[in-house]
Amino acid sequence: MKFLLSVTSLGVALLAGSTAQAADVANFTFTGEIIGTTCSIRGNDLAFPLGSVERSTLPSNGSTSPLVVRALISNGCDATSVRITATGAVAPSTASLFAVTGGATGVGVELFANDTGVLTGRLVPNSSTGVVVSPAANGGDYKFSARYHRHVSVPLGRGQASSSATITLDYL
Repeated sequence: MKFLLSVTSLGVALLAGSTAQAADVANFTFTGEIIGTTCSIRGNDLAFPLGSVERSTLPSNGSTSPLVVRALISNGCDATSVRITATGAVAPSTASLFAVTGGATGVGVELFANDTGVLTGRLVPNSSTGVVVSPAANGGDYKFSARYHRHVSVPLGRGQASSSATITLDYL
């Protein structure tokens, strides 16, 4: 056993003192990806028929017409949250409402990222803050509601009252 240890010690000593005659270098590349469900919606156009509203329904500042609810259907998503923002023309002197065209005056369109008209879900035109909601599962929906909202920057006048908004869903 002593002899074996001596030979082993001698071999280690020879290797430690030797220098390499040649060397090769290899580069390793690692590829792949981490995937999740792609976030998307089915279709991308919604119409909100707000109807013909009697002037008496909107007698003063803050008066509103009934809510009209629509929904975008989700294809599923593994995001943590969804930020919804809206862009469009702003009503005169009322930054929280979308402007109407077609002749009516004194009203704007109020848009919500919910089906209840709760102010915490209001989508303010051209605001980058938006409304943050939980992601909807496949087949689930993102509800939106809209209504006319009376403002007093100009007198209430009859006429067509059409508006539009572009909605962006940012998956966070």
